[in-house]
Amino acid sequence: MFKEWLNETPALAMEFAAGLSSQSWVDQFITTRLTPIWEAGSVPILTWLPSTDPPNETSSQIAREIAAGEYDSFLEEWATQLSTWVTSDGNSKRRLYFRPGHEMNGNWYPWSAADSSSTADDYIAMWRRMHDIFSDTDLDETTVQWIWSPNADEIGGVRAEAYYPGDEYVDWVGLDGFNFGDTQSYSSWRTPEEVFLDMLVRMRDLTDKPMALTELASSSSRDGAYRPTAKAVWIKRLFRFVADQNIRMTCWFNVEKSGSDEADWAVLGGNRGTETHTVNGETYNTYDSYRASVNSPAIIRGGTDKSPRLTDQQFTGEF
Repeated sequence: MFKEWLNETPALAMEFAAGLSSQSWVDQFITTRLTPIWEAGSVPILTWLPSTDPPNETSSQIAREIAAGEYDSFLEEWATQLSTWVTSDGNSKRRLYFRPGHEMNGNWYPWSAADSSSTADDYIAMWRRMHDIFSDTDLDETTVQWIWSPNADEIGGVRAEAYYPGDEYVDWVGLDGFNFGDTQSYSSWRTPEEVFLDMLVRMRDLTDKPMALTELASSSSRDGAYRPTAKAVWIKRLFRFVADQNIRMTCWFNVEKSGSDEADWAVLGGNRGTETHTVNGETYNTYDSYRASVNSPAIIRGGTDKSPRLTDQQFTGEF
């Protein structure tokens, strides 16, 4: 639906996977989730959660347990299946971004040291063990890029820098950040600069890896009412910020949610918008400021048919 609305192929599309739920499910996930993204002309970003089944029963020591090798069979299955996947498209290799254990500097995931029995050192050891297992296959930097993704807002008292696995284990740094507006009792309207800039500066002091905004969105709730025009202006400002800060990748969190810690995030198909768009007889609310921004000549598109989804330099953020 995004492709039809934009009249362009997005360069990237994200999927989430509970990575420790079932080994038998790995091949099915790759076939039904990653392959369609690639065949549509985009490069998948796989956000890999160190979660068991059900996720809310994941051990509070999961980072330590993975680091100790207790889940090596799961990691080896993922590494083997992904290695097969990247080489199974005829003469051309597929590619993906791998984003495990995101938002570790918050207090809502069990791999965080803020609200669990694990430490930041356990997280680093977990990451490095995963990276080493993947490196034992045919996966390399030309087919998989590792994205380390702290949250732009730090919650829980453990600084993001404490979790950094090291430059040899990370290819990109991707920040997750959201403008909740006044949807929550603790939140207020914030500009893109107010959401991202402080953490972006810290990350650039930490490493010279290319920077991404791997999950980003804004509510339209401002000054006690839903104001889609305010969100439209926020979107335009966001893309100016991206250009000014030399950010190499963005991925909008186009999921409409409500309730605690959620908001009206969508730019396509949500409850609100500044315009509408009809696809296959269905009419959707849209924010055309987003479409105009991503259709700028400065924004990289996806591929078509067998053409490259991204060049080598684009894939690694060296452009």
